[in-house]
Amino acid sequence: MRAFTTALKFLSILRVSREDHDYKNAPFYFPIVGLLIAFPAYLMLTLSIPFKEFFTLLYLVIITGGLHLDGLADTTDAFFSHKSKEKKLEIMKDSRIGTFGVLSLLFLLLFRYELLREIKPEAIFLTLSYARLGVLIIFQLLPYARKEGTGKIFSDFEIFNFRAFFLLLPILLSFFILEHYFFYFNLFFLLLTFLILLWFRKTIGGWTGDMAGAYIEFMDLSLMFLLYLLMMN
Repeated sequence: MRAFTTALKFLSILRVSREDHDYKNAPFYFPIVGLLIAFPAYLMLTLSIPFKEFFTLLYLVIITGGLHLDGLADTTDAFFSHKSKEKKLEIMKDSRIGTFGVLSLLFLLLFRYELLREIKPEAIFLTLSYARLGVLIIFQLLPYARKEGTGKIFSDFEIFNFRAFFLLLPILLSFFILEHYFFYFNLFFLLLTFLILLWFRKTIGGWTGDMAGAYIEFMDLSLMFLLYLLMMN
């Protein structure tokens, strides 16, 4: 239970317990937290009310505390700075936001809003859970790039654990929701994750908390666009 509440506290603004943290095992529950975050969003998208997509987008920003968006802004500022690896790491630690950070947030939020208007509501379960599933691959296959930092608390994560069963839940859900699109969806997810992993390794040599947040936001948006293409036909 400590691992689940730790994951919930880290990935959302929800605080359900004051128990001690279990950072080593918390990542196993990241996809489940994604499913829990998705449920209210799903309900809002099924309502017949004005501006439901805007309120859904607002909810998603608030429930996560803007944590991943902040990581996206910091990462894009660093990656497109054309500086050295060390300078990129410094830029990600800087609390100020630059031009690339602002533009990445603007385009991502606008595109997500448009996609929320078009996708089937159940797609939100897959995008939010898979984005948090994929970041575990980053944790497992890349080293942490700093000596200290927010993300370092998850650097000891080891995927070979009996709790790995929980990581299968998004995959099973995708099988029931997507049916004959199941293979294409999961193949795209793995290929894109692998490409991002290679980019992270080439640029930084590892991962940081900001980069993990950027991955979650970018993967969520990419999968949402893919599901729009698959489920709208």
